[in-house]
Amino acid sequence: MDVIVDLGSGPCGPGGRTLADLVMEWERETGAAAAVLVADDATGRARMGDRTVELWTAVQILQWLTRTDVGRHPARPLLLLRANTGPMVARHVAVDDATGRIDLDDSAESAEPDGRGRSTTLGDLATILVAAVLPRAVAPDDYGREKPRAPQEAMPWNIYDPRILEYAAPPGLPVEVLWRQLFDQTMTPWMCLLNADALEDVTRIPYRQSLAPPQLLEAVRTVLRAGGGFIDGKSRPAALSLGVDTGRGGHVVSALFSYDGRVGFIDPWGGRSLLCEENNTLGIKAARDHDITHPGYWTITEEEFLRVARFAMVPSFAWARANGIEQHVGLADALRAFGTTTAELPPEPFREDATLRGFTITGRTGDAQLRCITDSSGLVRWTDLRLSTRLLSPSHSVDGGLLVANLLEAFTPPADRTEMHPLSQALAITSAAAAATGPTPAAADAGRRTLAEGAPHLTGMLANGFDAILGSSPGALVPLFLTSLIVSRESAEDLVVVELLTGFGRLEPQRWRLPPRAEAAR
Repeated sequence: MDVIVDLGSGPCGPGGRTLADLVMEWERETGAAAAVLVADDATGRARMGDRTVELWTAVQILQWLTRTDVGRHPARPLLLLRANTGPMVARHVAVDDATGRIDLDDSAESAEPDGRGRSTTLGDLATILVAAVLPRAVAPDDYGREKPRAPQEAMPWNIYDPRILEYAAPPGLPVEVLWRQLFDQTMTPWMCLLNADALEDVTRIPYRQSLAPPQLLEAVRTVLRAGGGFIDGKSRPAALSLGVDTGRGGHVVSALFSYDGRVGFIDPWGGRSLLCEENNTLGIKAARDHDITHPGYWTITEEEFLRVARFAMVPSFAWARANGIEQHVGLADALRAFGTTTAELPPEPFREDATLRGFTITGRTGDAQLRCITDSSGLVRWTDLRLSTRLLSPSHSVDGGLLVANLLEAFTPPADRTEMHPLSQALAITSAAAAATGPTPAAADAGRRTLAEGAPHLTGMLANGFDAILGSSPGALVPLFLTSLIVSRESAEDLVVVELLTGFGRLEPQRWRLPPRAEAAR
């Protein structure tokens, strides 16, 4: 709930000026529109005359001010501080990356006669911070907007419900919302490893494990040492999101490697990591790693990890790799299982370590196109089947439905095949019923019964995919642990696209157009 108070009527700055006075003076001096962050124990909004300002904790305000984009703006943030001798105003100058100390310039106005500029730590400055005025251009994107403040229990129970993202209002966000954000960025589910001693609500996350701190450390160490922090074990970082406690609140860093009893990570905040000694109250002493393999990253000891780690989000492919789960299929085996004669198009480089391959499938009633991205080992990372809507229309759904069913059976990784099988079976049964009795509603009903019986825990998601494939809905997303099935329609080209993503991150290969549609066989 918003906290509505009047911050502009009482004197709080040097010379008896109000905060509203200081903000207007700063805007006149800098020519920039102001955003005002007021230090408070709670987060919310406050009213200052005709302005709406944000209430953040002092540490969260100072964390935001250490961001690179804030430091680069020509209008320096103004800080209203509570000094021993009275209120004082200082300009936030910079953060010393070597020491973590925050440099201030209080030479313009100070209640202390010897104040000509000083430096201090984030923790010390947080104890005397009253408010910060900074350029609106570098304030949070949703500064001043309405934000949901309902309890986490009020969120939709389906984590794939888009309304979940409405609870991502900074500062802070629930772990479940972070999981959903990671899913949206990669189109791949993540495994949530939760510290059993942490009080986090993760019941909406479909893939999760609760581990004692030593087990959590061992799991993260195993994943990282198996190359889990990188897509191919050597390139393209795909870091684990590690939730940590600073003693002043929660924070998320990106863990990348583990060796010699230390865990290495990147901290998204500018300047010194929030796990450096001066920025936390738990005695954690993060240090720079100057090893030539990982220059410039921060590290903490494994003993410190045990004290601060709250959860770890592990990409599903990394979890599979670390646990010996087969996560991809070979192209040759998949094409053999697909069981349809294809004419291969010339392969083209997609990335340094991957190749885009295309195949034209000439069917009895029209053409389709199969496209795959394979890595250097010949394993399929991504595939899609592009069909003319004609092949999935009621009069020709036998051909289209069987093609999609064969695709799902052939290209779904073994770990997800059991959960995907009811959908491919439903499509095959629908096609068989349509072949026997014609494309009637009863044929589709037979497929839906198969879904309900074969995967009751996935019926809703699989039914969405089923309806989208047969044209009852414009699109669908069916996320399994290692595979995301995406169904969409391209009206301009009159196509239905059935996409299987079995790697990390949504891939965007170049668009190959289907060849001219073949005439139906007489």
